[in-house]
Amino acid sequence: MTQKEIARQCGVSVATVSRVIRNKDHKCASQQTKDKIWELVRRSGYVPNEAAQRLKQPAAPRVQLPSRTVSFLHAKIPTDFADRIFSAIARAAEEAAVSESFRLGYNFSALDHTPEQTQEFLLTHRSDGLVVFGRLDDRLYSALRKSAKNVIVVGLSDFRPPFDQVFADGYVAAKKALGYLYGLGHRAIGYIGDTGTEVRYAAYTDFMKEKGLPVPPGYIRRCSMSMQKGFEQVSRLLREADPLPTALFCDKDITAIGAMKGIREQHLYVPDDISVISVDDMEASQFILPPLTSVCIPKQELGRLAVKILSDRMNRGHTLPMRTELPCDLIIRESCAAPRRE
Repeated sequence: MTQKEIARQCGVSVATVSRVIRNKDHKCASQQTKDKIWELVRRSGYVPNEAAQRLKQPAAPRVQLPSRTVSFLHAKIPTDFADRIFSAIARAAEEAAVSESFRLGYNFSALDHTPEQTQEFLLTHRSDGLVVFGRLDDRLYSALRKSAKNVIVVGLSDFRPPFDQVFADGYVAAKKALGYLYGLGHRAIGYIGDTGTEVRYAAYTDFMKEKGLPVPPGYIRRCSMSMQKGFEQVSRLLREADPLPTALFCDKDITAIGAMKGIREQHLYVPDDISVISVDDMEASQFILPPLTSVCIPKQELGRLAVKILSDRMNRGHTLPMRTELPCDLIIRESCAAPRRE
């Protein structure tokens, strides 16, 4: 599929398609139009026509390079991109791959297959490079070692060789958020979000133990990532907990936004009665009332850097496993304040 065909199906100009794909002008189209363009790019395996672009440039020695394919595997994430953090990272990685003139290969979730099925799929659908999003368990790790080459893992937790990895440490990000609440004077801190193997939950439990802070029954509310679940669990917490927490740490912004609505429904105020903090820093967080304080995960940088490191490995720029950690910054807004009560 050409840019002209993509433009016709999306009802925009070829120039708009080119700017979206090249990421030259982020204001050239609405988000809905950009999503439609990228959906067509993914489905068609579109690769920029570098030869046509070179016609506008001075002649240079011509080297014919084979087109390489980069594929994407979501380790613990459904293919519908329900996780907003990883969906943003994946989109950035896809854009970077197209900019590097790679073909986009398969895009699937290991949640839909057993490790054995994943291994068989990888063996029968060979790609030149593979970007893996999320945390690997032992069985998936073993399957990748046997069936994939040129692998980079992108996530929110540290991972060990032999694969390249780029990550922003979710555990450190959570500790940064909790430390900020503690510095404001909060000692009664609740948790809303995923538990189990979630590193942000592990950071919460470790932090409370390290500071010698009690966690009364009901202060921890497990919920999947959604505004509705955040709303429901906070509503239950506020009805049942005694005493009430002075602050809530939510594992993701989307959960925190629902939690803030739940607090308002109980005729309480953020941050006067309860402070709320999260990890993610999604775009909407700065526009809600009050704006949400959050630790920023550098999603665009994670996706782009992953493809650059993968490209370097495919070109034999490095052979040893490369480990790259990106920092997470605390974005202070208006949803946190010193507690008025114990």
